[in-house]
Amino acid sequence: MTIKKILMLASMALAVVAFAAPAMAQANDTWTTDGEPIPGPLDPTTVVVHGELSSKVGNFTTGPAVVHGHGDIWNGEEMGEGQISNFTITGELAVGPGLPSSCKATGTANNLPWSVTATTGVVDISAHFTNHYNAVCQSLGFPASATAHGTATGTVEGNCLKFNNSGDMTTSGGAAVALTGKVCITDAEGEGVIGTTPMP
Repeated sequence: MTIKKILMLASMALAVVAFAAPAMAQANDTWTTDGEPIPGPLDPTTVVVHGELSSKVGNFTTGPAVVHGHGDIWNGEEMGEGQISNFTITGELAVGPGLPSSCKATGTANNLPWSVTATTGVVDISAHFTNHYNAVCQSLGFPASATAHGTATGTVEGNCLKFNNSGDMTTSGGAAVALTGKVCITDAEGEGVIGTTPMP
């Protein structure tokens, strides 16, 4: 093979790499609001998280719980990033099915802030929370409390995240924890935030 042919093949290979690079860069998403990308880590956008979530361990579901949080998001070099710095789980939560209505739980968020990343139409949140069960639940065999931790994965639906048993959350004892429900993310003015689009 002549030097000319080798150089020609090398230039063709470089052209293929240059063409493929933009497609590879689009594997991850960027946060947008009102169709415009949110700035980078030096200028994060403050957001409000609100919705309803339930957690299931084995045959029993706790919730739905009204949840509310605050945090910051920004666009990193490769993906949308952020953190939830405050998160509350409100009210007495139903536990069931098939249990007395007096069996209730409350929830608390632990180990804040939680990290957030947006990749290819999903958002991963490194969540950590504890459900506290009342005396009625405990008399039925529930522990006083059960802590869950791991990655909660939500599918992007407009400006909301839909949780449908995705992620790798477990209890401290190793039992699988499934999250269901939906939370929405808005900026300080109430405008929807997510609407993720591929990184340019």
